[in-house]
Parts: sequence; structure tokens; C-alpha cells
Amino acid sequence: MHKSMAAVLAVCAAVGCAHVGADAEDDFETPPGCSGVPGDFRTPDAARRADPPTHGPGTLATPARIKLRREAVRWKELPPLYVFDPDGARVYSLSGHDPTRDDIPLEWLRQAPFDRAEAVSYWGEVVDNQFYLVPEFDTCELIAALDQPLGTSAPPRGLLFLQYVSRDCRSCDELSRAIEQVIGAHPDRPFRWVQIESPVPVSSR
Repeated sequence: MHKSMAAVLAVCAAVGCAHVGADAEDDFETPPGCSGVPGDFRTPDAARRADPPTHGPGTLATPARIKLRREAVRWKELPPLYVFDPDGARVYSLSGHDPTRDDIPLEWLRQAPFDRAEAVSYWGEVVDNQFYLVPEFDTCELIAALDQPLGTSAPPRGLLFLQYVSRDCRSCDELSRAIEQVIGAHPDRPFRWVQIESPVPVSSR
């Protein structure tokens, strides 16, 4: 875990974070095995394993499809995308990944479709005068809400894209095209792209 996320989680556990999702369900119960601390991915259900790549050499180049269980979700709207590296860590603008050190594609991070997706997939928290981003949907809850097991590590040298899709989602097609472009720019690398079919609307804000 990055030290920045550890600091946020420690404060959240001690005093409770100020953020409460505007679209959260009041009667939601934390899934078994999850801590309920926003952004916590240290919990037992957050399995750090890599499922087979869907794209890259020797693959069918088709996204995997998984269904989301409505009763297991606390939100009235879902974030559009989370991206993970081979170690199971999230990849986002403030995650600390470095193209000179990390052997994964990173040039996409500041592209407009991903920038917009990040803006609604994470929320900001200030700890000791330092600004951090915390995921709206922590990894433990993410896994507990699915109808089948999911590994949250990317294939070696690649990325894992977890994209939420729903009917009438205005931004889903644009984001899918952006993911396809990232994968197409690195034909020699393995990627896993999972589209999570949701009865809950995906945010297009």
C-alpha cells in the first residue's frame, strides 16, 4: 500500500472521514469481510490475484463481462472506471506511479476520457495539509458486489481495467474507445479488461 493511502485510512478509521457519498444508500450494510473504511483495500475479500488477460498476444481481444448484484451496492450511481497494476495497486493521477520505474503503460493517465472518469471515481481528502484521492468504491466492496470471483491484479507488464457499464450510460462508449486505444498502442503487452454490467446507473458527470 502506498504511504499516502495508509495515512488517509488511518485517519478515517480513527475519526471518520468527512466525505459521505451524496448518492449512498442509507440502509447499506458493509459486506462480510469488509472493514467499511472508505478506500480500504487491506481487507480479506480484496484478493490480489491476476486473472487471465483478455487482450494482448494470444487472446481473443474481447472484454470479460461480469454482473453486479444490485443488493450489494451502496450507491445510486457508480463510478465509471478503476485501473489496477500487476501488484493490485490502483493507477490514477496521484498514485505515485512513475514511467521511469514502473513497467506499465502510463501515458493515458491525463487523457480527457480518463481524467473525467477519475473525477467521479475518486474523492479528495486532506490529511496533514496534504491532498489525497480516495476511491468511491473500495476494492473489498467492489469484489463483494459481483456475482463471481474477481482478481484485482493486472497481468505482468500490463493493466487491469475495471469498467462499469449500464444502460443509457452517456460516457461508457467514449471510455470504451479510450481503453481500446490504450490497449492498441501496446500490442505486445497483456491486458485484462472487465466490463461490470450494472443495474445501477454509471455516473456521466
